[in-house]
Amino acid sequence: MFEKFLQILGHFHPLLVHIPIGTLVLTYILYRFNGHGNRRNMRHAISTGLFISTGAAVLSAICGLLLARQGGYDEDLLSWHKYLGFVVVGFSLILWYIHQDIYKRDKTFTSTAFRWLFNLCMIALVVGGHLGGSLTHGRGYLFKTEARAVNSPPIDPSTLSQPDIGQRKVYEEIIQPILKDKCTSCHNPDKKKGDLILTDSKGLLAGGKNGPVVKMGDPESSALYTNLQKPLEDDTHMPPDGKRQLTETEKELIAWWIKNHTSFDDKVADFPAFEGKLAIISSSPGQNQFDFDLAAIRPADQKIIRNLQEDGYKIFSLAQDIPLLDVSLAFNKKMDRKTLGQLKRVQGQVYKLDLSHTGLTDDLASGIPDLPYLEHLNLGNTAIGDASLDELDRFPRLKKLNLFQTNVGDAGLEKLKSLASLKQLYLWKTKTTPEGIEALQSAMPGVEIVQGINMDTLVKMKLPLPGIRTETNLFNDSIVVEMTCFFKDAALHYTLDGSDPGLQSPRYMQPLVLKEGADIRLIAFKDGWESSDTATLQVRKAGLKIKEVSLLKDPAKRYQADGPGTLADLNLGSDPGDGKWLAYQGEDFIATLQLEALRPVSKVKINTIQNHGLWVFYPKSIEVELSADGQTFQPVAKNNYGSPQRADKGTTKLIEVAFPPAQAKYVKVILRNQGKNPSWHPQRGKPSWIFCDEMMVE
Repeated sequence: MFEKFLQILGHFHPLLVHIPIGTLVLTYILYRFNGHGNRRNMRHAISTGLFISTGAAVLSAICGLLLARQGGYDEDLLSWHKYLGFVVVGFSLILWYIHQDIYKRDKTFTSTAFRWLFNLCMIALVVGGHLGGSLTHGRGYLFKTEARAVNSPPIDPSTLSQPDIGQRKVYEEIIQPILKDKCTSCHNPDKKKGDLILTDSKGLLAGGKNGPVVKMGDPESSALYTNLQKPLEDDTHMPPDGKRQLTETEKELIAWWIKNHTSFDDKVADFPAFEGKLAIISSSPGQNQFDFDLAAIRPADQKIIRNLQEDGYKIFSLAQDIPLLDVSLAFNKKMDRKTLGQLKRVQGQVYKLDLSHTGLTDDLASGIPDLPYLEHLNLGNTAIGDASLDELDRFPRLKKLNLFQTNVGDAGLEKLKSLASLKQLYLWKTKTTPEGIEALQSAMPGVEIVQGINMDTLVKMKLPLPGIRTETNLFNDSIVVEMTCFFKDAALHYTLDGSDPGLQSPRYMQPLVLKEGADIRLIAFKDGWESSDTATLQVRKAGLKIKEVSLLKDPAKRYQADGPGTLADLNLGSDPGDGKWLAYQGEDFIATLQLEALRPVSKVKINTIQNHGLWVFYPKSIEVELSADGQTFQPVAKNNYGSPQRADKGTTKLIEVAFPPAQAKYVKVILRNQGKNPSWHPQRGKPSWIFCDEMMVE
């Protein structure tokens, strides 16, 4: 709680820092242009200015130190900014003290020392302020001449329908512009929030302090995408509340890129499914195709938009060079007729209107002004009823209407039959009846009516994936395995040898106790349902107990997990970013395992991982050496695995190295790094990574 308070306190630095800047500059002007303050009527003003400047500088410095603790800033810039800030605080304090002495003694302000000290203070203020701006906006911000795209509009899908779309590079020409527009103001080389840089592919793959943010092929396991989907109030939602958010189109593009990515030189045409998705996006209603003349619509006044935003409206431009607006009052429980009336100020530009989860009633709904270009209207989760639907004729272009969880009934549906433009209608959890909906559908066959879950088809759905639970997937003596399913009466059938399970396979009745490793595969069956997908889990017997692990070199700072002991903690990792791995870039992985006593040893197992996009590859070779005293080691095995192939996408792999039995208390394992990315890799020649999270001895 206290740490949270300190973080909030640090956020006051940008507010407080402007007070000493303004008062010091004003005081300096009074001093320099009024006879160095010799005029008596200026002395009190200068005294007050120095007093306020000193106090504000001290408070600003304290908050600045708290803000710096939160990290994410260029260390070099931050250090100089702090030092110069301390100089300004110190000089302000000394100037005020000297001034008080001169003022009391009725001396003049012609002191050369005082004058030069004030000059130096102003120089420190200007340079320190410039560095502060660079921390926030990037190096050299003060002298940049190009316009910054702080609130630039979202990507224009109309550009995705160009004839040469297939030849455009997916990352460079579609994904990177989105990141630059919405993400790089906080994630750049000068302001590395969370140690994450998104200005280039190298920074994107390297990830941040919590590991990689992209798992190629799996958007749902990639923080770059999942953090976009989290609620706005979630601390990990990106971009944070208060910054311009990504549009749904942009989120879709990022998800499709992650799923289809193989290299940063991929072109749209390389992935027909991706190209098809772009075609759908580029032709979707409300994005770049309209049944009216856009040129006839006058853009809304930006001052009016700002005023509406101050009144609680959320307003976004639909796309670049399109004067239509996406307007929302969602979750505004204090909404009243006066608030709704403010819509008149942009009624000629509103294209989407979201009034869901508000205090909207039939009486208030009559206060919505005429909106000639409105096509999407969301009234879900409000108290409106049939009477509100009398007002819809004021929206002649309405195509999509959401009435989810309202009091609308069959009488209201009759009123919808006059809406010739309607294409999609949401009626789940309303007061309507199946007969009323059927009558509406017969009268308006071109309207898609969404009613939620159809219980008649629910029984034909696929069973959810069953679960396999263990305390760990590695064990020394035995392990308990539990199997679960969302539906308790579903039949669970499993195999332990990696073969596909079926109804003929053993049925799970109670927890299993395994004393040997197994490749568990599990499937769920239930009458009237489609069988589930197959759940899998590998459990492995770890063999001899390892007393201690030592490494020849410390692993990379970003991948140190829980130290050397990570290699013997019986906890297998599944993804480079899950915090369970030790890793080296461009160097070999050399570890020495100390057993509890001298034992016969004949096999070593190593769990490693491969991910082309993150420059992570399986070992080029593995060497094993044994020793009885920890001083003299004897080579017993060397397995070569060659260079990685493009087709071998890779995942976690448990590699076994066997050799003739020999007595040993110390086992040295050498994983040879590939050294550099292979020639077929888009970042060929760059130093590659080698990962390991567990070593076992048998």
